[in-house]
Amino acid sequence: MSMRFTDPRKWHDPSFRTLAPEQKLLFVYVWENCDNGGFIPYDDPAAAFYTGIDVEQISEIWEKLENKIVVKDGWIWVKEFPRLQKNWPLKLNNGAHKQVNRLLGEQYGRFKDCPEFTTFIAPPEGLPCPLGIGNGIGRSNGFGIGKGLGNGNGEGRGQGNGHGQTLTHINQELQERAAAQDDHSNPLQETDESDPF
Repeated sequence: MSMRFTDPRKWHDPSFRTLAPEQKLLFVYVWENCDNGGFIPYDDPAAAFYTGIDVEQISEIWEKLENKIVVKDGWIWVKEFPRLQKNWPLKLNNGAHKQVNRLLGEQYGRFKDCPEFTTFIAPPEGLPCPLGIGNGIGRSNGFGIGKGLGNGNGEGRGQGNGHGQTLTHINQELQERAAAQDDHSNPLQETDESDPF
């Protein structure tokens, strides 16, 4: 289990302060048990067991937390989690960020229509997206240098990104999709850094 950053200012934020006690408890449970990308499997019985909240109430509470989480296809994602855990912007040479990038890539198909999620799919450094990892076979013809010339054929396996994309390419696709919308809203708009939660 990974350690979590928590911001004590959340208790002063009206969006958190006005939650009912059970809502606060369930949100903190999800926050502390999700992976480093902010994802946790949707599991009402487990949430009820660990929080002591009646299992019949859990689904109602998820709905009331819609401004803090997204529930989709058997998964929950904590909005803004990478940024609030100080994992934004993602950096290519940071091992923890590579893991966050991989986790975001694994959930891309599920959460790509969520504007808050797409903010994190476009790191400025163009991290490679795990969606496009592939293998390639290489062949070579050549000649050796030494006392004489010779011809040779060889076959080998290598790794390549064949059909892969970088997250920057995915970001371009999302920007084009956003531009095509009639409401002129930008789903990739940066979030307010001063918002503690």
